[in-house]
Amino acid sequence: MSNTESIIQRLYSSVRKSPYKTSFIKLNSLNDVEEKISYEDLLKNVEILSKYINCKGVKRGDRLGLMYTDYFEFIIAFLACQYCGGTAVPIYVAKSAKKNEHIINLLSNAKLTFILSTSEIASQLIDVCQELVEMSERVICTDNIDVKSVFFSSSLIESALVPDEHPVFIQYTSGSTGDPKGVIISNENLMHNLRNISETFFVNDESIIFSWLPFYHDMGLVGVILESIYAGSTCILLDPVHFLQTPSRWLLGISKFKATHSGGPNFAYDMCLEIEQESIGMSNLDLSSWKVAFIGADFVNSSTIRRFSRKFETFGFNKNSIFPCYGLAEATLLVSGMKSLKCSPTILFEHNNKRDAYANNMSQGEVVSLGRCHKDLDIKIISLDRDQVCGDSEEGEICVYGPNIFSGYFGLDNNSKMFLNIDGLKYFKTGDLGFVLQKELYFLGRIKDVVVIRGRNFFPVDFETKLTDKYDFIFKGGFLMFKETDLCDDFILLIEIKRTKINVVVSERWIDDLSRYIGIAFDVQPLKILFLSPRSLPRTSSGKINRKISKHSYFTGSLKVIDVYERQSYDGFVIDYDLILRIKNQCKYEDIKLYIFTLLNKITGIIFDEIDEDNDSFRTLGVDSLRFTEVINYINKEFEIHLRLDLVRKNSSIGDFLIYMENLIWVRYGFVSNNEIIL
Repeated sequence: MSNTESIIQRLYSSVRKSPYKTSFIKLNSLNDVEEKISYEDLLKNVEILSKYINCKGVKRGDRLGLMYTDYFEFIIAFLACQYCGGTAVPIYVAKSAKKNEHIINLLSNAKLTFILSTSEIASQLIDVCQELVEMSERVICTDNIDVKSVFFSSSLIESALVPDEHPVFIQYTSGSTGDPKGVIISNENLMHNLRNISETFFVNDESIIFSWLPFYHDMGLVGVILESIYAGSTCILLDPVHFLQTPSRWLLGISKFKATHSGGPNFAYDMCLEIEQESIGMSNLDLSSWKVAFIGADFVNSSTIRRFSRKFETFGFNKNSIFPCYGLAEATLLVSGMKSLKCSPTILFEHNNKRDAYANNMSQGEVVSLGRCHKDLDIKIISLDRDQVCGDSEEGEICVYGPNIFSGYFGLDNNSKMFLNIDGLKYFKTGDLGFVLQKELYFLGRIKDVVVIRGRNFFPVDFETKLTDKYDFIFKGGFLMFKETDLCDDFILLIEIKRTKINVVVSERWIDDLSRYIGIAFDVQPLKILFLSPRSLPRTSSGKINRKISKHSYFTGSLKVIDVYERQSYDGFVIDYDLILRIKNQCKYEDIKLYIFTLLNKITGIIFDEIDEDNDSFRTLGVDSLRFTEVINYINKEFEIHLRLDLVRKNSSIGDFLIYMENLIWVRYGFVSNNEIIL
């Protein structure tokens, strides 16, 4: 058994070095300082609370649920758990007590010894959660401590070294694709990852960190709060709700406090792109202090990076400050993010014979480099069909080894299936698809999210990226794609609409235009597109769409639907038989045109006046390759001709197609009527 320093020892180090230095600042909705605390006062509060909960029966090894909505109360409680040798279990508490159903499942899984909370939160939750009632005697309210009743020594006596394997906290995953699972993070996991973050993003005691990220998830907890304590930095905290309400508060806060480090998921940068430059305070915005703008936690969009850098360069933002990164709770947080000059930050993802079969037919697009991993870590890409290590640029499952990788989920007896033994080392199978090129990681998406249509693999993020880039009415981050059943190729799109654009979408013909664009861009057609109110899809506590509950809401009809597109249904290609006879007997161009336009109307719903025969093609009208093949086969059978697919290019104009079809019909029926044909 070996020992590693702990986060409490790092706190002591900061107190010895700079006792009066501000450790954390909490802001109000106006970005003004609401409260701040020095490193010395932070430690005193931690010591008081740790002794208090110790008096209440908390001992080393106990699992302590933390239910807080306030940054400072949470930070002090989390550190007090570490001081006592307990295992902290952060629990998301919604502002509305009715939205805390997730707590029931978590409590039954975590088997908590005690819960730390405030009197107000505890009383609210007990009313809606029977599990809390049953353990009410083990709920410790920490907001009204009588300091005089707590034995307190002002001498700074450091705790003993913490064993490497000691579980410092259990991080419950957000559960976007299933039930939340408790990731056990040991002291070794945590301290190694905090060091890696410092070295990857150049965090030190002179850094000023600004964050709106929730403290109950890995990026906010490990990447911001604990990293700030580890490095001895100053950290400014904005309530996540205040950011979501007014995204400019994030940038204005960075400017006001001259922050050096800040970041978040891709959607946060997207939200900033909607900020009007005439907004209050934006004229004085100065982002020149922002040295590290990390972006991760989900798919990183190259378009977002370019547009953000371009929009805010006039305000002092340096595009080289962008640090795309990859991480997950099972790796404590960070896996990769180190920049390199050897590889382009984005590459065009193209297909070739070297790629493995699983990803052979995925759509093309730009993929952002998420940097190199730390020297302590190693990444292997494992092919999905052969379970072999892939070579450079070959896609497969991302598997990670290192001292920051967790050992298993709490309460799950068999964790062996989650790991792969390679050369005697245990690599965690992330469930993510990607590839490595020149030691840099490229993330393609979650394997579970891949939608297989006619043997081709599609990532929902490809659809979302293309559609949001083209249509400004789509609410970024409000997109879901899934198959109606596993036994068919029909797929559904759920798309949230910006509140300011709802009337535009409903009143104009954007819906048909969007469906046709999907056919053009991806050569497939959705069965249905449901346009929804903004932020109406069920979400996890981390803000991601909850796929499982959203799909259930679709099938039960409980979504807040604004409008619906549904692919045209038709009985084969039944068309007026008199028209077909007239074409065979007279072969007039206008009759053939009417026939083809009628087919297009049945397939796409498009009206005749909207078809430009000189410029439109089957492709631009949204007819995918499968439907196009069906059309050609039907025409060939109906008229006993042979329209060759290799000659009938889908990109040819409708007019060119009509001429080709007219000529073949003349050849087929012209001799029968003894008419002379000139070709």
